[in-house]
Amino acid sequence: MVVQMIAVGEETSELDLMLLRVADYYEQEIDGKVETLSSVMEPVLVLFLGIVVGAILISMYLPMFDLVNVVGGGESLFR
Repeated sequence: MVVQMIAVGEETSELDLMLLRVADYYEQEIDGKVETLSSVMEPVLVLFLGIVVGAILISMYLPMFDLVNVVGGGESLFR
């Protein structure tokens, strides 16, 4: 398409106008793709951060539960 637009611009002596049209077309195409990518990437990023926070919480609380079992002799605290 770019080659055809350049050829038409050269034939009509309006090469600058044709190149501006090509630039506008590709700018709109890129804007659409970036918007689609960001809308897909947002839920993936939220899920990833949730997994990271969950892993940190689990790694913090598991030693505490083991400590309660060791100190309490393995018995339940609610007896």
